[in-house]
Amino acid sequence: MNEFIRNHGVRLYAVLAAAVPLVASLWSNISWEPFLAVAAVLLGTGEVAQRAENRKTAEALELPSSWEAARMRQADLTDLEHRQP
Repeated sequence: MNEFIRNHGVRLYAVLAAAVPLVASLWSNISWEPFLAVAAVLLGTGEVAQRAENRKTAEALELPSSWEAARMRQADLTDLEHRQP
């Protein structure tokens, strides 16, 4: 479950953010205080989701690209070919 939330946290946040106005419009006799609390929670959750996405992006940028790895392997092969008599 934690892996699912880690991979799809922003989507879950979007569903929750979209559900709040829907619930407010369907049940207009509910007081506004719970919606204020939910809005505050959603703002905090959005910040956490944004930081998680930023961390995943930073981790992905640190990895070498597959093209760079292929270029390095090709350079190694070229060196081996030139060393052989």
